[in-house]
Amino acid sequence: MSFTSLPLTEINHKLPARNIIESQWITLQLTLFAQEQQAKSVSHAIVSSAYRKAEKIIRDAYRYQREQKVEQQQELACLRKNTLEKMEVEWLEQHVKHLQDDENQFRSLVDHAAHHIKNSIEQVLLAWFDQQSVDSVMCHRLARQATA
Repeated sequence: MSFTSLPLTEINHKLPARNIIESQWITLQLTLFAQEQQAKSVSHAIVSSAYRKAEKIIRDAYRYQREQKVEQQQELACLRKNTLEKMEVEWLEQHVKHLQDDENQFRSLVDHAAHHIKNSIEQVLLAWFDQQSVDSVMCHRLARQATA
């Protein structure tokens, strides 16, 4: 057996104070070393597993965050659309009401002006008839009736 193929194990404990190292002590140290290596391997596996789980949790959180962001953007777009539609309807209703009010005011002004013009014509005609002789007015009426 060559010395190059022998495994070399470093023992991290103080050697016994005696000049001769007993095989039991070396066996115990090798057993402790093997247990320590196994514990390191197990702890490494646990840490690796925890790290993978943490990475999965983070990926899931990012995915959930993206999904929530998309949902919020869709909800915001829907709210904007509904708000704009509602505001447009309200604006149109208000605009139509103003147009109706303006039309009613215009009709009222026209009716008032027509009434005022009618009264003015009536006053002018009454004043003119008062200035005419009764015979002349009657002759004109009879002439109109005769030609009609």
